Amino acid sequence: MPINNSSQRFRWLIIGLIVSFLLNAFLVGFWLGNFSEPTLSRPGPVSINRFIQQLPEADQQLIQAAFKSRLPIFQNLRQELRQKSKQVALLMQEQSGDLAVDLEKLKQLLQQIRILNEKIQENFHQMIVELFPSLTLEGKRKLAESQRWDLSSILQRR
Repeated sequence: MPINNSSQRFRWLIIGLIVSFLLNAFLVGFWLGNFSEPTLSRPGPVSINRFIQQLPEADQQLIQAAFKSRLPIFQNLRQELRQKSKQVALLMQEQSGDLAVDLEKLKQLLQQIRILNEKIQENFHQMIVELFPSLTLEGKRKLAESQRWDLSSILQRR
């Protein structure tokens, strides 16, 4: 009997230690989570790889070359977009007594962001229109199948 009793105590000791460790780990994680600030997602580098990966190799090369020649335009627009997004984040974090002024500034910044997104779309769509006659029949078919030129997903991180 004494051997069985000590093995049960040892088993409960091990279970108690494991439960204690898990509880402490949870509480430390919860405590540390209160100190970190949530971050807004930032626009990543400009890339069309996700968009063209479905196309035949010849069409991929054609679009990559055209995109590379327009890359400074896209990068400048994305840089402006990043700056405006940072301004919006800072404005939202401000503690100001005059909310009417802050809301008007917020409205202006969001309108500028919308305009920048439209410029990105216009440039991208113009590039596709210019390249479309040069694409292979298979490339045109793949583009027709996708029919989802959502730039928020096209111009994501690589």
